[in-house]
Amino acid sequence: MRNKVGRPKLADEEQIQKAYLYIGVSLFIVFILTLGFFSIVKDKSPFEIIYSLTGKKLISSIHNKNGFLVKDYYDKNSDYVLDITPTDNVSRFSGEYKYSLYILKNNKSWDLIESKKISGSKTRFKVKIKSYVNENKTYKIKIQILNAAKIDTDFSPFGWKFSDSTDNKNKFTYNIFTVKGYYSPIMNKEIKELKKSKGKKINIQTSKENPRIFNIDTLDYKYNVSVKYIDNDNKNVLLDEKKDLSEKTSFEIPNLKRTTKITFKIYLDEQDKTVLKKYKLSNWQLNKDKNGYYYTSIYFLKPEGAYK
Repeated sequence: MRNKVGRPKLADEEQIQKAYLYIGVSLFIVFILTLGFFSIVKDKSPFEIIYSLTGKKLISSIHNKNGFLVKDYYDKNSDYVLDITPTDNVSRFSGEYKYSLYILKNNKSWDLIESKKISGSKTRFKVKIKSYVNENKTYKIKIQILNAAKIDTDFSPFGWKFSDSTDNKNKFTYNIFTVKGYYSPIMNKEIKELKKSKGKKINIQTSKENPRIFNIDTLDYKYNVSVKYIDNDNKNVLLDEKKDLSEKTSFEIPNLKRTTKITFKIYLDEQDKTVLKKYKLSNWQLNKDKNGYYYTSIYFLKPEGAYK
């Protein structure tokens, strides 16, 4: 008996709708997992991730057509930059511009740190604000238009506030914002103690550009050093061991997928315990083994994706 040959039976409408539903649910799950992954790697909430991808771009494309246009970003040195452009409406006031930058001290008062006048012929100017290691700072910036004949509109950038007055010179726009600190595995307590000592402590520092590079300064003492870190397999690995050093030395830790523990052991040619204690940072340890007294310090370094 011959089998019937013909058009294959198609899936009914209900099955097609279920397939679409399953695809939609699968894509949603992938999105949630991806968002969660980047949230952990970047050390930010999912809402901050979404805002940085969508909200920020949307807001930057909207501005008060009568006011200044301001774009903000972090430069390659992790400093915060306000890129300010006077619109045609601002330029028609024919005045010069003045900005005043304040920093919030002890959550109580605003201290003026910079004030500058800008020629009205300038079509663009920038305000650069230094970032601090592991520390966020709150600032307020105020912009005025000086020597203008008449100011009859709000000249605030989008999202800024405007302080009106019957006197042109007392009209200004302002904004309060936070500048994020740049990352270092060296704790703030250690950084402040070293600064207070005016650098007169045996110390380890990282560069602003690359927190995976650790720089050792032994104040011209000769020394031996060993550096170990925990790798991705949770093994304690010897990165390097150097002897008879007399100058500052740097060690670069590999970029790992996880936060890693780094241990330094520094043996000075000086073995007087009283002298060693004098140059020791308070969170370092002074121990002794068969090779003599040594300083040891531990740091925890985040993966690169968490701070870039």
